[in-house]
Amino acid sequence: MSFLNSSDQYTDENGIIVPWMYDQHFVDEWNSVAHQLKFRAYVDKGTRYASRKRLSDIISANAQYLGGSRKTSKRILTKRFLEEFICACSYLKTQDFERDMEPLEVMGKEFHRTMSVWVWLRPDIRAIVHLAGLYNNEPDALAAVELDKERRAEKSKIIKAFLAEVDEFIQKAAYLSGSDQDSNGRLKQALEVARTAIGQATEDLQWMER
Repeated sequence: MSFLNSSDQYTDENGIIVPWMYDQHFVDEWNSVAHQLKFRAYVDKGTRYASRKRLSDIISANAQYLGGSRKTSKRILTKRFLEEFICACSYLKTQDFERDMEPLEVMGKEFHRTMSVWVWLRPDIRAIVHLAGLYNNEPDALAAVELDKERRAEKSKIIKAFLAEVDEFIQKAAYLSGSDQDSNGRLKQALEVARTAIGQATEDLQWMER
């Protein structure tokens, strides 16, 4: 679910979440939950800059739970995380938790009210993704994320296998084309056949995507 403005600035030139986004959508969101449910309020881990960097590192490490990878833009990942975090906080605020209920249990893990927001992000952000899914009436959101992780992993294997085949083809083409005066011509012809096949495959994929 995307609702934050895509054109806003989310990270600086180093990929670290910018102060105003951090304060508004992370610190203030959590403190709103803390105030209502009597949780521990937000506390910096070291300096505010160190805390912003820590969150950005957590976001990067959990890219797989945000529909991306470490190669995905830090700005995009940060936006997605903040949307998940806002929804998770909104879910917590809509629940009629008993004031003396201790602790809260999410996905089999116990969260005490005295725990800081950082505990909710360890060892990963699955609890946040799960709560966000509940808020958006998508109780299987985390399962969908796990399936997407498997899909990405399989896709990576397929691509690596194909790249190995391409590399083997190039080596064979260079060897089989020979070394006489006409060898480069034969090599060009073989590579042109390969280019044509790749071009056709690209067109087929584009057609199937429509």
